[in-house]
Amino acid sequence: MEGSVTGSGRGQARASVRLTLGRWRDALGVGAYLLPPAIALALAAAVWELWVRVGGVAEYLVPAPSAILSDLFVDIEYFAFHGAITLGESLGGFAMGAAVAITGAIIMSQSRALERSLLPLAVLAARIGVHPTGLR
Repeated sequence: MEGSVTGSGRGQARASVRLTLGRWRDALGVGAYLLPPAIALALAAAVWELWVRVGGVAEYLVPAPSAILSDLFVDIEYFAFHGAITLGESLGGFAMGAAVAITGAIIMSQSRALERSLLPLAVLAARIGVHPTGLR
């Protein structure tokens, strides 16, 4: 009988610790989720900056983060213009891919023979995947 009381006491202590940790998470709110990646990003930028400055890396090969931020704030119009072009091209490519996929789906839904012949190719294409650089 005593063992069960002690066991429940331990369980209550664990629940109390969990509750306390939960309150800390609630108190920290969004910061609990944003702080670790922000620290990692700042650390990566510091290491990068140190590597470029101490290592004597040519600026045209790998610019320092401070140089990138400086250029970004000095010539924001340049980056906004080219960012808009990149966004437009990305959305255009997405629209074309979606149009081809939807058209293929409609065609395959209308013909059982086409579905049986094209579906394996569609599954294969989905399984291969594409690396963002186009290289594997």
